[in-house]
Amino acid sequence: MRLKVLAIASALLTAVLAPIHSSAAVTPPIKSDTHFEGDTQGPYTSIYMDQFFAKAKVNFIISAGSTLIVDSTTASSQAVIDGTNLSFTLPAALDTAELNKVYVTYHSASDNRDYWIYLNPPALHPYGFDGDTSALDSKTMLYTPGTFVIAQKQNNILFFERTPDATYAFQKLRAPAKVSKGTATYAYLVKTDSTRKTSEPGYWIYLDANFRAIDSTTSFTIGGAKMQPEGHDITVSAAGNPVMMSYFPRTVKSDWLATPYTPQIFDCVIAEIGKDGKPVHAFSTWDYVNGNKKAWKPILDKSETATDTSANYSATDWCHINSINYDVKSSQYIVSYRSLDRVFLISNDFKKVNAILTAPGARQHYARMINPTTVTALGNYTSGTASKLLTWIFAKKKWTLKTDLLPLHMSYCGNINKLTATTYFVAGGCGTATPQVFGYVVSTTTSPWSLIGTVKSAHIPPYRIELTN
Repeated sequence: MRLKVLAIASALLTAVLAPIHSSAAVTPPIKSDTHFEGDTQGPYTSIYMDQFFAKAKVNFIISAGSTLIVDSTTASSQAVIDGTNLSFTLPAALDTAELNKVYVTYHSASDNRDYWIYLNPPALHPYGFDGDTSALDSKTMLYTPGTFVIAQKQNNILFFERTPDATYAFQKLRAPAKVSKGTATYAYLVKTDSTRKTSEPGYWIYLDANFRAIDSTTSFTIGGAKMQPEGHDITVSAAGNPVMMSYFPRTVKSDWLATPYTPQIFDCVIAEIGKDGKPVHAFSTWDYVNGNKKAWKPILDKSETATDTSANYSATDWCHINSINYDVKSSQYIVSYRSLDRVFLISNDFKKVNAILTAPGARQHYARMINPTTVTALGNYTSGTASKLLTWIFAKKKWTLKTDLLPLHMSYCGNINKLTATTYFVAGGCGTATPQVFGYVVSTTTSPWSLIGTVKSAHIPPYRIELTN
């Protein structure tokens, strides 16, 4: 008989508030200060850790009289049993070559059973590299495949966490963010409604510089309306506050359109959240458009609505916001709207739209300001046969779009980052360009541009892969 138990808290913040986790279904019951799952078969029990923190000390409460089994292939010689406490220290990184190998083995006298402790669950699959990926050697990749949150540098996993639900947008924040329980360096979103195809609604988890969860944002209220965060992206304001998005269902008067929206729409809302959890500034995309009907009627009459967000919900996704980033030098937010094929440049107080950049048919993702006169994005071109790098350049008092054809077609999601003067990294994708390939190193030294390296994994594709130095 095969028995599986999963000892994961329903919200990751419980790791901070209630550090002891147990697996009562394993006999005898085991408790630990780390998340884990157990698998019992015959006289053996495997214990799989569901989180990894570099050089962290791990403790398990076990039965009295247990003894370590020293084996050259394990770290048992580093482990210590003191009465009913088994403790050991994790390595500085988890080498992907060591995944699925027993790390500590001990024998329980009470039930005459051997216990094998692994540093990862079997469902954790590392990335592998093919071709020339040397431009990634100095980078740490942050990604969220399925229910995992992972930080990996080359073949070394620096951190991972297995969550109860799907995760999105793991990233190092643009700047440290002030939250009620400390200063956040990283963030990711955990989805709370598995019936929804899109990445919302959910809650943001904030991590410190050591990847430890310190706080979260589960909702915020604007004008009496409670909204839940949306997981495509998050950024940090000039004041150091987290800035997030929400798809808020609301009923609006849209009879000025050729085909009015019924019965509800998703309003793409942006909110800067103060340390007290309350919005400091907010921006309603519908209110902006509705206040500029003459300019927006011909645009909305022709634009397509997204269907993925509206699945299992009657609201119309007419704007589909999918990235936000704050640029310090220009003091404005760069906001991508997929359904509109547009990128808004919005003032830091959300009171003014400074410019609107267009890319017909691009269905773009991941808009970023490289400098005050250059904005880039991944042009997916869902209905086309290849994706493109979009580059808007500001010169002579206007923004002009330049496109470069990519040697792949990422029809939805994903992101693009410049690695070197001659290479780009295109990653993620909700439906990959090539099965089990979730990252592409592209060279610009050839015409057309060419694919020179790939990052592969057996995981389901993450929404995107963020890079940090």
